[in-house]
Amino acid sequence: MMIIPRENGMVRVSVKVDDIDRSQVSPETIIALAQKGLAPYKIDFSHCDWFAVWRSNRRLATCFSKYERVFLAGDAVHTHSPKAGIGLNFSLQDSKPPYTIHWMALLMLMPAYNLGWKIAHVIKGVAKPSLLKTYEMERREVAQQLLSFDEDLSSNFTNGEAIKKAFTEALPFTSCTSIEYGPSMIVAKPGANIVSKQNFAQHITVGRRFPSQQVVEQDSGRPLQFQECFPSDGKYRLVVFAGDIARPEQLRRVEALGRSLALPQSSWIQDSGGIFDILMLHSSRREDVRLCKLPSTLSTHSKSNVFADNVPYVGELGTAYQAYGVDRLEGCIVVVRPDGHVMYTGGLEDLEDLNKMLSDILL
Repeated sequence: MMIIPRENGMVRVSVKVDDIDRSQVSPETIIALAQKGLAPYKIDFSHCDWFAVWRSNRRLATCFSKYERVFLAGDAVHTHSPKAGIGLNFSLQDSKPPYTIHWMALLMLMPAYNLGWKIAHVIKGVAKPSLLKTYEMERREVAQQLLSFDEDLSSNFTNGEAIKKAFTEALPFTSCTSIEYGPSMIVAKPGANIVSKQNFAQHITVGRRFPSQQVVEQDSGRPLQFQECFPSDGKYRLVVFAGDIARPEQLRRVEALGRSLALPQSSWIQDSGGIFDILMLHSSRREDVRLCKLPSTLSTHSKSNVFADNVPYVGELGTAYQAYGVDRLEGCIVVVRPDGHVMYTGGLEDLEDLNKMLSDILL
């Protein structure tokens, strides 16, 4: 049995119905079954807003698209029981979600989040049509994991402790923070043509969503979660972990990166239809950095795009670099896809690999 508080003081009660004619089930039938599970306590109702009887069926489509021209997402490609509302969540990740959404609405919608930006980039003529093939490559495995989770819930529906354990262990998955895509043209990990250098950002897993940490705006000193700089607007983010740029030798490395981004082989940063933003996070004390001294390629690409790993209002060094597993002195670069998943990590001098990777994606 599952009891879930709902809006307006209502409560949803789910019970397992065995060997009963579905046409004969009524609200009274459901309450009677719930009463058995709650004895010696009593349960009753004065008003039933709605009730339904459903059979738990798990199915997965044989393909998610036809010639990359017609696409299926959400319940059209994977069906399962309505337990926990996980279906709606995953469907949103298939195309594109609103800025904020309840976790129970997130998992079903995630396939749409994965697909929407890819279609947009191909239609706008900034990405090659082959990008669309990655939709099924990435989402089929997630759908299979979803069905396995639903099977665990269904098989343990009468075991309260088992359900609690299943929910707890699956929390990173149901919140979409542990979903990790495999190697492809847009995930540079072993098995892909270009492989990231994960050692530069040990806690930023390529293929997973970029995690958030508290940072401070360089120009205003305003503290914020770094994730606020990654809106769902169809853009890639080149995150430059600039390191300690108060050190002249490190500033020279960052300046060299800025010059490299201005070269023709890195034309994607200017000529790709505005689908790239640059964010810089340095590890120096905010007071020791002057925006006017930073390369224009990096510091004026967008408003308020330079941040410090500082403690707000105190000026002491923060912990974002440590949480990300990035060396505070050396820094690195990280590329985040429009859906928030990490595409590539490497050193400040590894722009050539990134250029090769993007040449396979962009027109």
